[in-house]
Amino acid sequence: MWGRGMVDGHTPLFTSWPTVFVVIVVAAVAGTRAWAVRSERQKLSAAPEPVAAFAD
Repeated sequence: MWGRGMVDGHTPLFTSWPTVFVVIVVAAVAGTRAWAVRSERQKLSAAPEPVAAFAD
């Protein structure tokens, strides 16, 4: 399947190992970024409410 092209009439989803490697790296970076953003948003939402005396 890898790198055979249209020999058997089917187009493979990924045509080479470098392509697979790039897709895996991009997916890992995107997942890590999504986890970091979600983690930071949870930290911000868990922050204590401002004290009324200091809010003015």
